[in-house]
Amino acid sequence: MSVLDGVVVILDASAGVQAQTELVWDQSQKHSLPSIFFLNKMDKDTSSIEDSIQSITNRLGATPLLIQALHPDYFISSPNCSNPSFIDLINLETCQWASSSKIEASNSKVLPSEMSIINSISPSSLEEEMRLERSKVVEKLGDSINEEFHEDFVTAYFDGMEKGEESEGYFTSIPPSLLNATIQKACHRGEVSPTYLGSSLRGGIGVECLLDGICDFLPSPLERPNIKTFISPRRTKNKVEGGEKDEIKEQFVDISSLPSTNQSIDSHSSLLSQIFKVTYDRKRGQFVSFIRIFGGSLRSGDFIFNSTRQIKEKASQLCKIDGEDLISIKEAKIGDVVAIVGLKHSFTGDTLTFFNKGWKERF
Repeated sequence: MSVLDGVVVILDASAGVQAQTELVWDQSQKHSLPSIFFLNKMDKDTSSIEDSIQSITNRLGATPLLIQALHPDYFISSPNCSNPSFIDLINLETCQWASSSKIEASNSKVLPSEMSIINSISPSSLEEEMRLERSKVVEKLGDSINEEFHEDFVTAYFDGMEKGEESEGYFTSIPPSLLNATIQKACHRGEVSPTYLGSSLRGGIGVECLLDGICDFLPSPLERPNIKTFISPRRTKNKVEGGEKDEIKEQFVDISSLPSTNQSIDSHSSLLSQIFKVTYDRKRGQFVSFIRIFGGSLRSGDFIFNSTRQIKEKASQLCKIDGEDLISIKEAKIGDVVAIVGLKHSFTGDTLTFFNKGWKERF
């Protein structure tokens, strides 16, 4: 979990939060990871948005912010539905998918549906209803955020209330750009979790909107807060009755203070990465270490320093991960997830940084 910038929690809309969901959620919260919810399988007759939202609130203690609504004329679970549609409550647009009934004969898989954006909502009576739903999104966001960190939104929110926009069901003083920016900041701070609808196996309905939401609301590698890295335990001797006793103290430091990270975050010599998985490749006869790069860059053949164990290693081969295949590459940069072939003394959870003589001088 520590190698992630954010999480997408996918729920069965007919079942809501399940036991395994709670386990994964607890882990994500230990690392303070921003989150997005995706209510999948909306094509089921037993799916329920309200029950799913309630289970997220009650069982996970999260604040789901539903930013989509089902179009009543194109209800996704209807057998006669040819163009499933959702309403984007932020921009008040219609997201419509082509019929997902096309089947690929060779493997009997449903082909991805094509999404189109309609910059309006019809009929007009539905538009008024969706304005009310948008107002609920704005109100819930206003109730969930810390006003100190969202001054622009709070100012526009209270301006809208004074003008009576709340009673009209539409905060015209809060444009989509401000609403998006506020949701993004609130998501990063863990105050709300944007929530999307869809049916991924039915032609990928809703997936495009989810991917857009990941880009819009979850943090990029450059927006990740300062990371604390583990330095190998230091053994000290303490005097006790009858002699001395060894005591091991764990050391954590902020990466910005490390000798190898005093340059720009994308500099080659400011590498900071963490191993999250180690496997043995029988074909190569070597261990493969999967890493996430938090800062700087890494090149094939570089010498690197394992700050957890205070040892020097060599990245003999750097590979891009393509399913089960590893494709050799020359360089990986901040945000990349790659594999290193040939590390001999590094293990899961270890921190790797650019080799710098200053390490041993400092620690």
